[in-house]
Amino acid sequence: MAEVPKKILIVKLGAIGDVVHALPVLKTLRVHFPDSHISWVIEKKHSSLIENHPDLDDCIVIDTKKWRKNLNGKTFSELREFIRRLRNEEFDIAIDLQGLIKSGVISWLSGAKKIIGFKAGQCREFLNILFTNVKAGPRENEKHIIDILLSLLRPLGISHFHRDFFFIYPGMIKNI
Repeated sequence: MAEVPKKILIVKLGAIGDVVHALPVLKTLRVHFPDSHISWVIEKKHSSLIENHPDLDDCIVIDTKKWRKNLNGKTFSELREFIRRLRNEEFDIAIDLQGLIKSGVISWLSGAKKIIGFKAGQCREFLNILFTNVKAGPRENEKHIIDILLSLLRPLGISHFHRDFFFIYPGMIKNI
């Protein structure tokens, strides 16, 4: 069996349905690596779907829409701080579940030794392959998006997947 990663980064920025479909990846990682620290980079507008998730140790919230809209000194300061935070985490593995250029850049900026992403032809944006050093993808019979996302865990030696969709809807939590 491969070495157990100490720190894992999931990169799935949004949208709502995409985040929900990625939850089985989180569950599978938690079951297989119960002592690993798992973080997730997500857009601010979707962060309530995973904040306080019991299988997640850290939710790293970004607001790329705001950054693109307001390119100024404060934006660059926030970007530098975001990159510093990613680098300071010293992730062993980053898993790019999005397949976009921006998700690839974020994965690469994390400094993770192993960056898992989709193989050519399965990325949503082809240039994404430049930012990953481990390429994976679904088998011929794996057509559903959940199976496609879970296929990225095979390079970690995972072959048994959990298809749980547990999430905490923000209105379900009460302050006690």
